[in-house]
Amino acid sequence: MSVQEFPAPSEGMLLTHFLTVSHLGRSRAFYRDVVGGRVVLEENPCTLRVANSRLIMKSGGGPTPDKPETTLRPPDEGDPVFCFRNIRVADI
Repeated sequence: MSVQEFPAPSEGMLLTHFLTVSHLGRSRAFYRDVVGGRVVLEENPCTLRVANSRLIMKSGGGPTPDKPETTLRPPDEGDPVFCFRNIRVADI
């Protein structure tokens, strides 16, 4: 992945939407083929450029040092859908 593909903005902001998915390949194909996104990184995490934003997808993972109480997992049938957005800014 190059800086041009996934840059930190020099001004303004860049919106990134994170999805936890159950099938990365199928999800990547949907956002590429149906939505028209361009794959920047195939996996770990899968990253697509969609219009003026980015979409990041992973199949989940355990707690991290900065979030020891948090586990990411795809929703089960009947679970509410959960995702988060990352806003990258030039200067905070």
